Amino acid sequence: MNNRVECGINLNPTETKCFSGTAKDFFEEIKNKKVSNLSNCQSLQSPLVTLCPMYAAYTMLYRIKGGVCLVHGPSGCSMHRNVVSFLYKDIREISTELCNPFENRAFTTKIVEDDIVFGAEEKLFNAILEIHNRLKPEVVWVFSTCSTAIIGDDVESVVKNVQKRTGKKVKAINCAGIKGLNWKKGYHFAYSQLMSLVEKEEKVPQLVNVINMASITKNDMEEIKRVLSMAGISVRFIPYYSSIEEIRKSSSAIINAVLCGSGGRFYAKMMKEKFGMEYVSGLQPIGISESRRWFIEIVEKTGCSKKAAAKIEEEALKSEKEFKEISARLKNKRLFISGGAPRVLSILKFCLELGMKPIGIGFYHYDLEEAGRLEEILNKYGENPWIFTGQNYIEQEKFLIENKPDLFIGNRMTKNRILPLNIPTVSVNAYGNCATHLGFRGAISFAADIEKSIK
Repeated sequence: MNNRVECGINLNPTETKCFSGTAKDFFEEIKNKKVSNLSNCQSLQSPLVTLCPMYAAYTMLYRIKGGVCLVHGPSGCSMHRNVVSFLYKDIREISTELCNPFENRAFTTKIVEDDIVFGAEEKLFNAILEIHNRLKPEVVWVFSTCSTAIIGDDVESVVKNVQKRTGKKVKAINCAGIKGLNWKKGYHFAYSQLMSLVEKEEKVPQLVNVINMASITKNDMEEIKRVLSMAGISVRFIPYYSSIEEIRKSSSAIINAVLCGSGGRFYAKMMKEKFGMEYVSGLQPIGISESRRWFIEIVEKTGCSKKAAAKIEEEALKSEKEFKEISARLKNKRLFISGGAPRVLSILKFCLELGMKPIGIGFYHYDLEEAGRLEEILNKYGENPWIFTGQNYIEQEKFLIENKPDLFIGNRMTKNRILPLNIPTVSVNAYGNCATHLGFRGAISFAADIEKSIK
């Protein structure tokens, strides 16, 4: 683990090589501007799908009640097929309304060879009209794909033409996979279109928008509501598992609280620019210290009394005793963390507070702001783990075999590839009706899951 290795993947001439080496070398490369645009270094770690911008956009908008998704592309688009099958079970466990078996909300224009040659704009136009006539959704989300982007179908013009002729709401999501490996951009495409739906509303006292994420669980949502209710704050979760109506009225909240910085911070900044709404961001509320910071910052920015903040502090102190008992048993356990930067940084700090030692970290995506946070956390705890950005799975697998950590924390798809290595695993992102990871109860639950997995 002493020699730095570079992987010569250049996404375009303006981007540098992806990185594999110690954290100290990583920060030195950043300082010398040899590593940049890290958010564009897609890590091909998933054994099931290679993610693209459509993944992020589709998984968000499909989870909003009142909309219908139309994929403009061939029926065999692998991303469309995998996303739909991947989503249904998770959504069903949180919102039965979004998974009515008699209500299809996912369609494709099913372009064929002739469409590739002659274009498929007319087919798209007719498909949008048919969806509106038969289902009468509040919005139709139209997703471009690689094939229709390559042949040059003007999806935005078709959408504008439909709206002009019918007055129906249709939104073009320009998220074709050929736009780049940075699937995080899909969140930005989707949030930009959601923003166009938001109207100016009268403020509702003590109401907070929690800008959530795809991998939030039902139990996580209940924990956030439970803690904030102690301060008299009510919660509206957007955009995942919300409705078009809730999106439209989301400016009525006092502030926005961001759970995942991958896209949520982008949306919160737009809300601040348009409606003057303050927001709470930073690391996710995973672990006692970050949960305390996140909840108390919400309480303060909402204008609640000091007594309300004291109630949050009291709840944090109740959880600390049990947390310390578990951390004593996990001290110096070695781990490898893999995932998107916002979640990885939060879990990294959480595990360091448990007394664990990170020997390796793999990122799906990254930016320089998050690099600064990583350096701050590692310097505080005096750690220097191996860093992977934009690497394929094989290189990380070799590292895991050679260094044999006590625990691997990663995406649930990546997790399936780790099991044959005989390394205990815990999912970095839970879905549906799984155990709690967020908030004070989530800190205890997550720590207990880690201890159980290592045993």
